[in-house]
Amino acid sequence: MLAALSGRSHRVLTAIALSAGRRTLAAMSVSHVKFAPLSPAVIAAYVASGEPFGKAGGYAIQGAMAAWIVRCSASSTAAACSRVSAAISRSNWRTPASRV
Repeated sequence: MLAALSGRSHRVLTAIALSAGRRTLAAMSVSHVKFAPLSPAVIAAYVASGEPFGKAGGYAIQGAMAAWIVRCSASSTAAACSRVSAAISRSNWRTPASRV
């Protein structure tokens, strides 16, 4: 996967869905990320670190691979999550627990 992303741009989708009773809310944010070219040695060292396992796309933008990202339309995963959170806030979402 990392070799396929090397030197290329791709989209990262951050999404959330909430459901309570008959009400459902879903929100998604799209970020565009571009990696610098990654040599086979860089990829091998990253894989050997164990960090890519269990991560969609084989990396975490807030982890070691951040050093190889040359462009990102969101400043970080936090920015993408913030946009999702803002959508939830605009919806005036209330869980059953928040009504107590």
